[in-house]
Amino acid sequence: MFAPLASFSKCLQLLTNQRHLSSHITKLEAAGLVGVHKAFEHKTPVTRLEITTLGRETTVRHWQRLARLRRRALRWEPEV
Repeated sequence: MFAPLASFSKCLQLLTNQRHLSSHITKLEAAGLVGVHKAFEHKTPVTRLEITTLGRETTVRHWQRLARLRRRALRWEPEV
């Protein structure tokens, strides 16, 4: 599945600005989490990202850890 860079950019708007986007993508690609596909459409450069199997598995594990943390936080009671 390919996602236009614009869609990915929207996801990262709260985390980064356009200047740093290339750096983040490079790191994700180096870690094997995404594939990067560059092309031209109507003489306009287009970059598409594809989540890899490793990227999907890593994301699932991350969300599972966050869910566990949330459940623990909901059970937490302050010491009196």
